[in-house]
Amino acid sequence: MKLIISKIIVILGLFIIYLSTGAIASIITLNCKYEKEVGDCCRNEKIIIDEKSKKSGVEGTKLWDYRYSGPNTIIYEIFSYQTNDQPNMIMRHTIDLDKMEEEMIHLQIPEVDAEKVKIVAAKHRKNEVNYDELAEIKKKMFDKWYKKPEEFIGTVQKNWRDGMHPDEYVLFEPGKAKAYQISFIHRCEFTN
Repeated sequence: MKLIISKIIVILGLFIIYLSTGAIASIITLNCKYEKEVGDCCRNEKIIIDEKSKKSGVEGTKLWDYRYSGPNTIIYEIFSYQTNDQPNMIMRHTIDLDKMEEEMIHLQIPEVDAEKVKIVAAKHRKNEVNYDELAEIKKKMFDKWYKKPEEFIGTVQKNWRDGMHPDEYVLFEPGKAKAYQISFIHRCEFTN
């Protein structure tokens, strides 16, 4: 009987160690409110965080490699190519599971730096560089051009989507009508 109990204890101990090593990673799903409610209508998005693959994004779209900036906060950047009416942009997504918020910061970057990102992205598509190099250049360019609202020289418009989140902002450079940097903050809740 003691032998059976000993084996059960060993098996349970191994199982606990197995679970604690992250061998069974989970997929976290959040429902985030993306727009202010108008009548009965409100746009929500499902955010997927796949802890096994270390990827996150809006359900039904591409998932992006993320990194941790704290025990319950993940970050990733997306590069958006210039179109007819939009400049080159890098978007940083920060998901804070303690605050249950997702913040997206859209930031313009000049063509010379956008070209550097495009070159590394093309090399990545040809398997000449790994994804870490692409992620690093996007992070580097975001950090280079990001402006803290409290230190920005120009117009800072806080709470720009009236009723959404009081810490959202838009930054306009002096004499320019297009936004330089925009913050969107979405409140979220767990769905699983």
